Amino acid sequence: MTDHIINLLKNDEQLTSFSNSRFENYDVNNNGTISLGELGVAMYDIAGLLKLPAPTSDFIESTLKMYDSDNSKALDK
Repeated sequence: MTDHIINLLKNDEQLTSFSNSRFENYDVNNNGTISLGELGVAMYDIAGLLKLPAPTSDFIESTLKMYDSDNSKALDK
């Protein structure tokens, strides 16, 4: 799996395609944004896949704040 991730990160086109499909998968209400709840689900899933500890609520909230460039309390595509 590690080699797959490394190769994905090296290829902009594949990374964009993968990111878009993951975004659409976690944007369950199809409004074009990832809410705090949707981000939490995504982060739990990623942690599980990578066999990492589950993220805390505080970590999920701080991640949203870090990347929420327009202060909408959601992540835009």
